[in-house]
Amino acid sequence: MVQDGEEMVREWIASARTSGMNDENIKREMINGGYTAEVVDRLLLESPREKNPRKYMIYLIGAIALIVIVAVIILLLSGVKKCTTDECFIAAANKCQSVTMDRSIEGSIYGLSEKNCVLTKSMKQISATEPSGIATLLGSKSMVCPYNKGSFDKNLIGTVSMGMENCTGDLKNSLEELIDSV
Repeated sequence: MVQDGEEMVREWIASARTSGMNDENIKREMINGGYTAEVVDRLLLESPREKNPRKYMIYLIGAIALIVIVAVIILLLSGVKKCTTDECFIAAANKCQSVTMDRSIEGSIYGLSEKNCVLTKSMKQISATEPSGIATLLGSKSMVCPYNKGSFDKNLIGTVSMGMENCTGDLKNSLEELIDSV
């Protein structure tokens, strides 16, 4: 008979846990109901702990929300702006904000990207009308051009070669070689 009574108490404990009551409150209720602390401790240990799906769902939703918030913050803080006009690029570059833009000049395309007051200018595509030697000389090369915040030289994006005095890289070297050969 005692086993039947203890089984009922274990079921009550499981039900109380499921409804959100913690073990301290359960113990207090049982001691107030006449059980000894030793019996209560033993029954609490022996009683199965049912998982509360609502509780775990709340934790899961909270974790997902936290991940989404962190991802959005990272994207906002490290986001690279994409410009389609010179004015947009220059405004962002003057603030040393990360920005990119592709620029087309007479069928040739070069990419511009700014990060931390350093412009990177890269040849992406040489016009089909250019001699093959030019394509070989300039193709897929780049140069970096540091500048001071608030003083971005708009000549850096006007043409491939203008404003490259403070730049370094393979593209600058090839452009200088090309200019010297003319």
